[in-house]
Amino acid sequence: MFRIFTTILLIALLGTVLVYGQGDDCATAEPFCTDNGANFPAGVDNGTGQPAGNDYSCGNGLWDELLTQPNAAWYYFEIDVGGNLIVDITNTNDVDVDFAAWGPFPDLASAQGSCGSLPEAVSCSYNPQSDETMSINGTNPGEVYLLMITNFSNQPTDIIANTTNNSQATTDCNIIVDPPCTADVG
Repeated sequence: MFRIFTTILLIALLGTVLVYGQGDDCATAEPFCTDNGANFPAGVDNGTGQPAGNDYSCGNGLWDELLTQPNAAWYYFEIDVGGNLIVDITNTNDVDVDFAAWGPFPDLASAQGSCGSLPEAVSCSYNPQSDETMSINGTNPGEVYLLMITNFSNQPTDIIANTTNNSQATTDCNIIVDPPCTADVG
């Protein structure tokens, strides 16, 4: 009986990790790609902020600074084809979600080595509306970026991320391992 219970518990835990594969902090960021679009659950009750030291501002105006970082999920992506990368970030319950992206970094180790001292974000928004757009201009193949998506509302919702028709850049989906355990953006 104990073996059956243990087996069921392990399957349930592994299934949760595979479905909800999100990095809880910068150092454990999960891979993210823009191949087929993404739909993944937002964090809920995961804390109200990230460690100090990172710059959560963009310097572009009123709604371009993440004053808090509640329920953060961290990802990284690598540019495959360069150009302007434009990704719409929405959610299923029309609640407030926000984001920040940092880079470029020459590789993942450099990106994660910058955790705790990330510079000003290259794209971010703290807009109270539910729709956000990540725009990173002039990307080059091989560059790595970190992406943090927050759930300011702390309400259950699924995050939806898709590249727009105006996006020239693509990301390298070879960083996604089998079985996929992360967001796959589109």
